[in-house]
Amino acid sequence: MEGKIIVRENVVSPWFKEYPFEETEKWGAAYRANIPKTKKAIVKDVSDPESFNKNRAQPVLAAIDKMLNPNFISRKGLPKEVIIAIAKAKLSGKNTARKYKKNVNRGYRTFDQGDLNSAMVGYHLSQSFGEYRFKDAIEKALGWLLPFIQPCLPAGRPAQGKFRLKFGNQVERSGKLISKLAYDPKYIKPEDDKINRLINEYIREGIVPFETFGDSHCDFYLIPESVTPADSKKVKEIKYEIYKHFLGEEQAKKLRAIWIIKDYPTPPDPNDYLGNHIDPHKQAYFDMELDVQVTRKK
Repeated sequence: MEGKIIVRENVVSPWFKEYPFEETEKWGAAYRANIPKTKKAIVKDVSDPESFNKNRAQPVLAAIDKMLNPNFISRKGLPKEVIIAIAKAKLSGKNTARKYKKNVNRGYRTFDQGDLNSAMVGYHLSQSFGEYRFKDAIEKALGWLLPFIQPCLPAGRPAQGKFRLKFGNQVERSGKLISKLAYDPKYIKPEDDKINRLINEYIREGIVPFETFGDSHCDFYLIPESVTPADSKKVKEIKYEIYKHFLGEEQAKKLRAIWIIKDYPTPPDPNDYLGNHIDPHKQAYFDMELDVQVTRKK
């Protein structure tokens, strides 16, 4: 121990947190109202092959490179470099930009209420199982950390507002990525490292530098015992209710019969997510704890 612990707190991000339906409906109304402006901006971004490469292809390739661990192997046995090479070949095809622009125009021409309802389903799911479940953890962690964030950066620019935004985005991205990668321990630490490096950019002097598992840290921990067979069944019913709300009962029943049940054929076993026994092909949801400790230097 390098000094005196002055903050030791933790907060749980639940595996699911119901997002208000009315908020998704507001999002849907704004989405539809912005369609003309969105279409115009997208078409402008891909007006020629050079623009497509700059505004679409390169960001996609960069995102894949950033998201995948160097040792990542896909379910088909493809390593990271092969996945990126395949994506690059597809994105740099002779007619890719033209086809993309054509599909954008066609998609917006045929967009109807059914498409909007499906978009709202996707948005609601991403909030309930993604962004929204991390909201409380982010706010509580900021409350513990902000007193130790320097008020201004070296260049004199205000720091706390910028830190609040960047910290929230990073915790959200890391939490969602850990979930998508089946809570594999080898992906949790690199994401914790990103969070701790970010805090070090803004922390005041006199505080022990943040480091994963260190005297000062902000780390995600998996709570394996938080999943049960009942929770696995609950996921199916939660998704069914969301589909029913936006798509109607008949369509929701069809989807439940076709692929909601297929996605969750058996309850997840927490033992599959411990140590080196993880099975990345199994899908499950777990609570995660965000643990914050701040230590003052001696």
